[in-house]
Amino acid sequence: MYRLPLVCLLAILCTAPACILDNTPPAEIDDSADVTGVWVIDKGYQEDRATGELTSTDRLNGVYFTFEHGQFSSTIPGFEQPENYEFDRDAGAIKLANGQTFEVRRLNGIELDIAATIQGYDFLFETDRTDAVTTPDNLGQPYELEEAM
Repeated sequence: MYRLPLVCLLAILCTAPACILDNTPPAEIDDSADVTGVWVIDKGYQEDRATGELTSTDRLNGVYFTFEHGQFSSTIPGFEQPENYEFDRDAGAIKLANGQTFEVRRLNGIELDIAATIQGYDFLFETDRTDAVTTPDNLGQPYELEEAM
């Protein structure tokens, strides 16, 4: 008599922790979107070592990522030289040949949001596709990692 409600309650309690612990929103990847192109950071977030939280930083503005001809490069230290990459749409990940992985949070025709741990820091990059033939003055300036606040 009470077995069915009890079984349902146990099933809910056993699966709820997995849902609660994973607070990362599901990736929003358009089926027709591709990572190929040049992406400029519009908003950047870097881990604050004191709090462990991601905090907004203007220092990332203008940093770019390039995905062209199967090669990835960036103005972030360690990524200046072209590196082979693979975009795994099903896993929501961009995997570099050197082992670095970028988690794709959003990808459509004009936006690419990716998260990564680089040199021990967690980052979130909100980027916009650029088709500009000439680039802004700050595009291409190297980004230097520093201790966050």
